[in-house]
Amino acid sequence: MIKLVVETREYETLFRIMNFDELEDKTILELEEFAKNRGGLLKYGQKLFYVKKRWDSGYAKKVFDALEFSVKIEQGGAEELNEALHMQRVYFGKHYGKKWEEIPESYLRYLIASHSKNRQYAQKELARRREKSVGLEVGIDGTIGFGKHKGKRWAELPLEYLKWLRDNFDTANKDIVLIEKAIAFIEG
Repeated sequence: MIKLVVETREYETLFRIMNFDELEDKTILELEEFAKNRGGLLKYGQKLFYVKKRWDSGYAKKVFDALEFSVKIEQGGAEELNEALHMQRVYFGKHYGKKWEEIPESYLRYLIASHSKNRQYAQKELARRREKSVGLEVGIDGTIGFGKHKGKRWAELPLEYLKWLRDNFDTANKDIVLIEKAIAFIEG
């Protein structure tokens, strides 16, 4: 039985093999072929493989059952694996194998600007760094210090305006965290 945790990403599905060391060589080779046939790759060192499709755990189970693979699948993600994004490793590019927290800020900005499929992860990591460095205690009850709504509380701003700010501000702007918090507050 192969134990997998499925993590659906923007353009691919990542399968973490939880019992990799217990599997027979034949099974590992079959998984490698499975991934390759679907535009993916098996990463021996990371004990995972991916396919170039978005699958949830239910669909993945159907595919494996149809191919007569004996699998136990759980839907996962950073939270379910008790592993925060900044501690996860990058499996692409020149920083392959490094943790997100080890990636230079300039490369994170590059991923965002180039509309990389990993853009959302780069944005989350930059936001985490900003929040950590600022020690963000000021909340959305604080006032906005610029623009046509200067002096108003973040939580009182129109939702469309907040979304416009989020989409047009540089991700390094110190107010981006407040903007995202205000949007979450207003959207409920």
